[in-house]
Amino acid sequence: LSNDNAYALLDALGIERDTTGAIAVSELRSIVADPAIRARVNRGGLGHYADQLERLTSVDRTEDEVHVVWG
Repeated sequence: LSNDNAYALLDALGIERDTTGAIAVSELRSIVADPAIRARVNRGGLGHYADQLERLTSVDRTEDEVHVVWG
């Protein structure tokens, strides 16, 4: 994921545009499932990334909360 696409995806998802960060999988799952956010991501031409995030967030929950980290 290029920096430009990464920032565009963070913007479309409504996640703070930091160069490093983390988000709980459960929170990301809710964001990606939101129809308004998903439409915004698709309008930005980033729908394939949302599909990948949706698959990523479908992991079974463990005892500890799982996070997605970027940097």
